[in-house]
Amino acid sequence: MSLLPLYCRTGIAGCVLAWLCALHCVPATAQTPAGAVPVSADAGYLYLPAMQDWPPVWTSSIDIMFLSRSAAEEQTLFTDVSGIDDVAVFDAKDMGFSGHETGIRLEVARETSPGHGLKGSLFAVGFDQREEVIGAPNQFNTTFAGLVGFSDIQQFRSEYDSRVVSLELNGYRPTGWSDVDFLLGLRFMSVREEALLRAETAGGIVDFIDTSTSNRMLGVQAGVDALVMRRGPWEIGARGRAGVMINRGSQETVADEPGGIGVVSDDGSDTSLALVTEAAVTASCRLNETFAVRAGYLLMGLGGLALAPDQWNDMNLQVPTRDVLDDSGSFLIHGGFGGVEAIW
Repeated sequence: MSLLPLYCRTGIAGCVLAWLCALHCVPATAQTPAGAVPVSADAGYLYLPAMQDWPPVWTSSIDIMFLSRSAAEEQTLFTDVSGIDDVAVFDAKDMGFSGHETGIRLEVARETSPGHGLKGSLFAVGFDQREEVIGAPNQFNTTFAGLVGFSDIQQFRSEYDSRVVSLELNGYRPTGWSDVDFLLGLRFMSVREEALLRAETAGGIVDFIDTSTSNRMLGVQAGVDALVMRRGPWEIGARGRAGVMINRGSQETVADEPGGIGVVSDDGSDTSLALVTEAAVTASCRLNETFAVRAGYLLMGLGGLALAPDQWNDMNLQVPTRDVLDDSGSFLIHGGFGGVEAIW
C-alpha cells in the first residue's frame, strides 16, 4: 500500500478534527455560556451539561489502525545458479511484510471508585503477502530444510499470512504522580501463521512446502497510562505495557517433492516464555460531553514466538523428527490509528 493515500487521509482528518473543535469551543473573552464548564484559563469553555456523577463511570473507544509488521528471521531460500557463482536471490525476509494492513482495537473502562477501575481491550490485525519470481529454465536451486528436490527451478511463489489477536483486562489505580495511573492485569494473545513455498521446473514438476504455526499465550502485565497535556478540549496521553506470558507453541509442516523425497510431514510443540511490550501516544479532541475524536501511534513488540518461516532453519525433512519447533522468533508491529471515544 502506498503511503501517499494514508498521508492524505491523515491531513484531511486533521482539518476536519480542527474544524469540529472550533465549533464546540467558545473564546475566553465571550460571556460564559449557561451550563458550560471552563476547561482552562485561556482556552475558553466546553459545552458540558452538569452531571452529578462527573467524571463518568464508563469510557469506551474504537480505533481503526494502519499497521506494518517486521519480517521473519533472515534465511536464504533460493539461489541463482545460472552464473559462475551461486547468488542468493530470495530470503525469508522477502516473504513479508512490505505494506500496511488495517486492524481494529476496542477498549472499555469502568470506574468502580474515584481513580480506581477496570480496563479491557481487544486488538486484532492480519498481515499477508504474495511474491512470485519467474526466471529461465534451471535457474534457481535450494537445499533448505533438506529439500533436495527443490532444484532446476524456473519459477517459484511464496505466500505468508500472519494473524495477531490480543485480549487484556487490567485494574488501574492512581500513582503518586499527578495524572498517571498504574495498571496490573492479565493478557491473552494468539499469533497464527502460515508460510507456503511453491516451486516449478521447466518440465512442469511442482514442489511445495507448507508450514503452519500457532502461539497461544497467557500471562500478566503491568504498565502506566498518563495524561501528558490538557489544553481546552485537547488532550495528549501516553501509555506503556510490559508483560510475561506462557506460550504454548506448535508447528505442522507438509512437503511434496516429486523429484526428491516425495510427500513428507513434520510437527512439533513446546511450552516456553514469551514477552510483550507496548507503547502508544494519543491526541484527542472532545466534541461534547459524550464524544471525542482521537488519533495516535502504536508500537508493539513480541518475542519468544514460533514463526512459520523460522521453522525451516533447523528442519531436515529427509529425517523427520516429529519434535522440531523454533520458538525464538520476534517481530514489531507499528503504525498510526484514528477513532472515536465515548464517555457516560
